[in-house]
Amino acid sequence: METGHFKEVRKKYKCEKKKNKKSKLCIWIDKDIYKRNENRNNDEYIKEPKSIPDFRFNYFNFEDFLILHLDRNSILEYQKKCEDKNHFNIPMKVEVYMPLIKNIFSGYKKGTLPADFVISEESLKRLFLNNQDSDIKFRSDFAGFLQEETAKFVNLT
Repeated sequence: METGHFKEVRKKYKCEKKKNKKSKLCIWIDKDIYKRNENRNNDEYIKEPKSIPDFRFNYFNFEDFLILHLDRNSILEYQKKCEDKNHFNIPMKVEVYMPLIKNIFSGYKKGTLPADFVISEESLKRLFLNNQDSDIKFRSDFAGFLQEETAKFVNLT
């Protein structure tokens, strides 16, 4: 799915739930368009009678989720650039953050993983640790969910 707009997400969820009646589905969405209330996304989400599960948000976009996999110093350096752009109050739009991200993940294209991005035990440990670090402003509910689910099988903390 290439959109996080509420009406589309709800429609996709209901379609998937019909196909997977016994499965517990998780909805992973970027918070930026909800924080800015684009297309009334946040209004729609708040008034939803909970016929869909609560969203697991990235605060604020997928690229912020990717950043959480890096070492702490790299995150804090990127965070400073985001603070300078007021990202944590009014999340940057793609036109603003893409040049910053491309300096970190060379050749990165929206909607894909960076070519040199590796998901490993080490990167997951960093993700989980960074997602709980009080000095780091980036957060991901989905990372918390992954940590809880992973802990059932292996110890990555």
